[in-house]
Amino acid sequence: MRNAILICVRPVASAVKERNISCDLDNPSRERESDRYAEDDSDKTENNELCGMFSYIHDMDIVIECLVPLMVDVSGMTKIMNSVLYVNEIRALLDRIRDDFYSLRNSNDIKMLEKYAVSGKKSSTIYVCVMYISTVAFLVMPLQPLILQVTNVTRPMLHRVEYYVDMDKYYFHILIHGYFTAIICVTSIVATDAIFVIFMRHACGLFIITGSRIEQAIQEIYLTGDVNPPITKDTAYRNMVQCVHDHRAAIRFVNLIEIVYSKHFLFHAGLNMIAMSVTGVGVCASCIIMLIVVITAVTKSNDLSELLGLITVSCALLFHLCFECINAQRLIDYSGYLHTNLYVFHALVKCEQALICNCRINLNWYNASPRTKKLVLFMMMKTQPPCVLTAGGMFVLCMETFATVR
Repeated sequence: MRNAILICVRPVASAVKERNISCDLDNPSRERESDRYAEDDSDKTENNELCGMFSYIHDMDIVIECLVPLMVDVSGMTKIMNSVLYVNEIRALLDRIRDDFYSLRNSNDIKMLEKYAVSGKKSSTIYVCVMYISTVAFLVMPLQPLILQVTNVTRPMLHRVEYYVDMDKYYFHILIHGYFTAIICVTSIVATDAIFVIFMRHACGLFIITGSRIEQAIQEIYLTGDVNPPITKDTAYRNMVQCVHDHRAAIRFVNLIEIVYSKHFLFHAGLNMIAMSVTGVGVCASCIIMLIVVITAVTKSNDLSELLGLITVSCALLFHLCFECINAQRLIDYSGYLHTNLYVFHALVKCEQALICNCRINLNWYNASPRTKKLVLFMMMKTQPPCVLTAGGMFVLCMETFATVR
């Protein structure tokens, strides 16, 4: 049966082949036209493959234009991957927040934690609104010709892509797909950053509660007035012991945050390690992205829509970096709050005549029991280095870092 089919098909195939050859000989321009269309299709596939970046490797404008959305997508992807890899640690942090609210008995301490939780919620809401407003402004740029009813220009895309279809025919399908991917990317970024803010504000609340309990211990020393009471009656000593435990718990909470986010910050910092080795200036990965955006904006200033879109992305990246550095700086300030108070408690004693009102409570450290004084010295040593967040231990996230980048 198979041989019979081949016998029937071969004459037909030969006839078709001879007919095509004769047509090409009669019309040689048809062959040239076919070759030209084949070359155009090949060039189109090469020029738009992988965001057109590799095809236009000699054109730095297009390469930089493709790097901006690529790096933003990588940033969102790494945030999600980091959350997946450290899901157990994140769950432990959330459980710790829940346990802190349940374990506290003092109404003032509960109000402090609630205050910082509400503050974190407001900061997250503002951050989410700014990021989504910037995203909407960026997404509206391709629709500018439609809104202005301009028909003599090429319909723009969000970024260079290749779907191996007719880009003009399926323009709106591709544009809607780009909108969905951009929204998903931004949502992943703001969601992980919102959790980061919750953790940072809770850590600040823990340090504030520890500081308030130290002040209560100082007041207890002033009320008792006993220089060396028995350990069973030394209320100030018991309060200081509790302060030591609270401080250690707060440090463990911050260390767990460092474990979760340090490698994530290190990944972004790795993008600029070459710049650090050349210039000797420590900057973060967002600086490299913003530099790329600025260069692109300058080189493509003749296109207003692209310029506005790139400026929007640049402002969003700058705000994102400022947001992270502000929260890290707040952690440094609140963790150093304890050492400042303990140091001032001792320093003010030397100026009793000038600061009688302020020294009234601070002088009571000398009226405390020896065991309480040792705890005070221990607390001063433990609170001297403030808690910080680092990018893999290479540099500290703070406002100084942001000022350097800016």
